[in-house]
Amino acid sequence: MGKNGKRKAAGLLALGLAFCAAGTGYWPAQADEEQMQAEEEQVQADEEQVQADEEQVQAEQTEQVQTGRTQTQQAQTESVENILLIGTDHRNDSWNGNSDVMILATIRPEEHRITMTSFMRDLYADIPGYGAHKLNYAFAVGGGALLEETLEDNYDLSIDNYAVVDFGSMAEIVDIFGGVEMEISDAECQWLNGYLNSMEAWDDYLPGGGTYVLNGNQAVAYMRIRYVGNNDYERTQRQRDILKGIFGKLGALGPEQLLRLAGTLLDEVEYDFSLFEIADLLELVPELPEYELEESRIPYDDLYSSQNEMLVPDFAATIERLHAELGL
Repeated sequence: MGKNGKRKAAGLLALGLAFCAAGTGYWPAQADEEQMQAEEEQVQADEEQVQADEEQVQAEQTEQVQTGRTQTQQAQTESVENILLIGTDHRNDSWNGNSDVMILATIRPEEHRITMTSFMRDLYADIPGYGAHKLNYAFAVGGGALLEETLEDNYDLSIDNYAVVDFGSMAEIVDIFGGVEMEISDAECQWLNGYLNSMEAWDDYLPGGGTYVLNGNQAVAYMRIRYVGNNDYERTQRQRDILKGIFGKLGALGPEQLLRLAGTLLDEVEYDFSLFEIADLLELVPELPEYELEESRIPYDDLYSSQNEMLVPDFAATIERLHAELGL
């Protein structure tokens, strides 16, 4: 019998007893009425107590569920690593250079998933201490730390660390992995060779379009191509394609390659990782080839406008969508 049924049965039982007592003439009529009223009041009091007990139980269950959800969400958030990968055209010590590559790598070990989100260089940004500028201005005037702070402030993010590579260190990393296979169009090949010329890497020219295993210099030149296709939009795609190619070879690195990679990362890459954080990431390396790779780009196609040569996102909608994609 349900709870409502029990309540009704209790009420009927009390009324039935009162009716029987009155029918036998055991109580005077007035006493019968008073007794019946007392019984009804008792039944009502019992029902109110049952309802209060049910509400208390429901409140306790709701609190337990909410606490469990909160603890689960906190555990998932704590396990997420946000690492900002920065590529710069820095060629001397006079300035930081332009941050032509700005990719947030979000690692979610609980889901075996990595999301690479490119932030385009011409994005409007409110840079702490400098005001409104294009996003890559943050790195030019304040390096990785200011770029990290700018992205955190503008997109409500928490970034754990950053790493900065220039043309030379990126080329070394690609060579350690044995190159990256890419399909190159004739138009891309023309621009690629032009960038190789500026890098004084004349021996690495390609004869024309085709599928090649790009060495370090060629891969860097490919990542720099901006004037084929949809300008910087496609350049960010090329950058992610090279990183995906490197990622795909991660599980095949031998001991000698790993040592070379470690030496290059320590000597040629600027970063703000502690030794403990590096150790934590190294623990993930054997599992990373099994992770699912996802990619994205800010601004989203349908959530921005162009103003004064800057790409101005719809920040509220962009942040909501970005956080959903990153599982934040």
